[in-house]
Amino acid sequence: MRNQQGLTLIGMLFTVIVVCIAGLVIMRVVPVYIQHFEVKRSISALENIEAAEFSTDTAANAMVLRKRLANQFTINGLDDIKLDEVNIVPDGQGNFNINVKYTVVRPLFYNISLMFNFDETKEVNIGKK
Repeated sequence: MRNQQGLTLIGMLFTVIVVCIAGLVIMRVVPVYIQHFEVKRSISALENIEAAEFSTDTAANAMVLRKRLANQFTINGLDDIKLDEVNIVPDGQGNFNINVKYTVVRPLFYNISLMFNFDETKEVNIGKK
């Protein structure tokens, strides 16, 4: 006689539950990281601003950068990031250090949520074009 092979009903249910939970986690995680890459792209796009939009006043330049970054966030549909989570600091040499530090919380199921902390910093050289 041959030994029986295959999944039992309990084994099959366990496999289906694990696959469903993994699929749910992937569906919650992937959009958050796609959004984070859009944040990085929005910050990098600030280097393409024409030099004519900037003045010698660093505070005015920081406001220009903040407005352009807000526009990029709106265009890219980045609703989880507030402008008060963006720090723009001049380094005194015509460059600005832009830091975006934010947290995204996505519900998984019931009272279980996934929390993502991002801290992106980039030095932007204004008026390169």
